[in-house]
Amino acid sequence: MHSNDATNLISPSIGRRILWISLSLLGAQLIGSAFNIWYNLSHIRPLLDAEQKEAFAAGIRYFNAIVYPIAFAIWIGIVLSISRAWKGSDPNSDRWRTATRRMINLPWIAIGVSGAAWLLSIPVLLLAVHSATGTLDSQVNLHLPVSIIVAALISLALGFFIVEILVQKFLYPLFLKEGGAADIPGTFQITLKRRGMIWAVSAVVCPILSLMLLFVVSGFDTKHDVWFPLSVGAVGIVFGLVSAWLLARIVIEPVEALRTSSRNVGKGDLDSRIDLVRTDEFGTLIDQFNGMVGGLKEKRHVEEVLGRSVGLEVARHLLENGDELRGIERNITVLFIDIRNFTPRCASCVPRDVVTMLNIFFDVMVPEIETRRGIVTHFAGDGFMAIFGAISKVESGHEDAAVASGCAMVAALFEVNAKLADEGLEPIKIGVGINSGPAVIGSVGASGRTSYTAVGDTVNVSARIESLTKEAGFPMLLSASTYDALTEKPEAIRLGPIAVKGKELLIEVYGIRCKGKR
Repeated sequence: MHSNDATNLISPSIGRRILWISLSLLGAQLIGSAFNIWYNLSHIRPLLDAEQKEAFAAGIRYFNAIVYPIAFAIWIGIVLSISRAWKGSDPNSDRWRTATRRMINLPWIAIGVSGAAWLLSIPVLLLAVHSATGTLDSQVNLHLPVSIIVAALISLALGFFIVEILVQKFLYPLFLKEGGAADIPGTFQITLKRRGMIWAVSAVVCPILSLMLLFVVSGFDTKHDVWFPLSVGAVGIVFGLVSAWLLARIVIEPVEALRTSSRNVGKGDLDSRIDLVRTDEFGTLIDQFNGMVGGLKEKRHVEEVLGRSVGLEVARHLLENGDELRGIERNITVLFIDIRNFTPRCASCVPRDVVTMLNIFFDVMVPEIETRRGIVTHFAGDGFMAIFGAISKVESGHEDAAVASGCAMVAALFEVNAKLADEGLEPIKIGVGINSGPAVIGSVGASGRTSYTAVGDTVNVSARIESLTKEAGFPMLLSASTYDALTEKPEAIRLGPIAVKGKELLIEVYGIRCKGKR
C-alpha cells in the first residue's frame, strides 16, 4: 500500500517526471510547427498579396497567443492531476483509480488536446486570409489545410510515441506496481495494431498524400517548383525513420525482456520475473509469463517439500498424477530393513550416539533405494520400509530393483560400520525382508496430515519375513513371489515353507547370501 514514507521518498522526483512528460508534448508540437512554418513560407505566402500576408501573419500571432496557451494549460492541468493523486491519495480510493486510468490514457489525451488545437487553426487562418480585401488564390484553400494537417500528423505521432515512452518509464512504476495494467477498465488500450496505424498514417499516408495534392493543385514547370515536393518527401522519410525508431523502442524492450527471462527460466532460474508494466498485448503476455513462472516456482517448492518425504522423482510423479494420491492398486515389491538388536543397544547408549548411528545408517542406505527408483515411505526408528514399482506402469522389473537394492545395502554395511568406527561407535548388523504382490498405494492419514505409503497383506508379509532374518541366519530373505519373478536369480537357498506370524498358510522363503565389501 502507498505509505507516507514511500510518498516522501518519491515525491522529489515526481515533479521532474511530470515536467519531462509535459515538455515532451510541447517539443513535438514545435517540430510540427517548424514544418508548418517552412511549408507556409515556401508554398502559401507566395500565393498571397501584401494585405493577405498581413492578415495571415496576424491570424497566426493571435492564434498562437490565445489558443495554444489554453491547450497547453489544459494539458498541464491533466498531467498535474495525476501528480496530485500520487502525492495525496489512497491507492484504494476512487481518485487514485481515476488518476491511474488517466495516466494510461495520457498518450491518447495528448493526441486529443494537441489535435484539437491544430484542427481549430484551419478555420481560423482561412477566415483570416479571407477577411483581407483582394482576390484570394484558390490554391490557398487547399494548401493551407494540407500544411496544417501534415504538420499536425507529424507532431501528433511524435508526441504520442514520446509521451507513451515517458509514461511507461516514469509513471507506470508508481501506479502499476502489481501489474495487470492491460485489464484496467475505462482505458483505451494502446495495442500494437493501433500503434501501427498511427505510424502508417503519419509516416506513410500523410507525406504521400501531401505530395499528390501538391502535384494535382500546382503545375510544376520549373525546377524551383520541384524542390518543395522533394523536400516534403525527404521530411517524410526522416520522420518515418524517427517514428519507426520510437516505435521499435516501445516494442523491442518487452520482446527482449521476454526472450531473456524465458531463456533464464529454461535454464532453471525461476526467479527471472519481468518487472515491465505494459497496457498493450505485451502487458498480458508479461502478466501471464510471470504467473507461469510463479506457478513453476510454487510447483518446484512443492516438489522439494514433498521430495523430502518420498524423493523428487516420486514427488514429480505424484504432482502429475494426482489421482493416484487417493489410492490405486498395483503389484509392487515391498522391502523392510532393520538394525538388529537395536532396542538393547539403545539401552546401553546415550541418545546422542543413537541419533548419530541412525543418521549415518540412513544417509548410506536410503540412496541405495532411490537410485533404483524405490520409494522410502516409512522410517521406523531402527529401519525403514521401501516400495518398488509404485510409480511405474510396467508390471515387471520392480522385483529385480528391490533385490538389487537389498544386496547393495548389505554390501554398504561395511561403509556404515567404518563411519561408525570413526565416531567411536560399535558396528551394526541388519536384516532385509522382501515380498512382492498386490497392494493399495496412496496417501494415508488424517485429513490435514497424510503419508504416501502402501497398504495390504503384501506389506505385512514383507515385515514378517524381515523379522525372520536373525533366526534364519541370512541378512536378506525373499518370498517365493519375489524370487520367482526375478529375471536374474542370485544364489539362493530355499528354506522351505515357514510359518509367519499372522498367516495361516506357510510362506515359501529364500535366503540370499549377498557378499558385502571386505
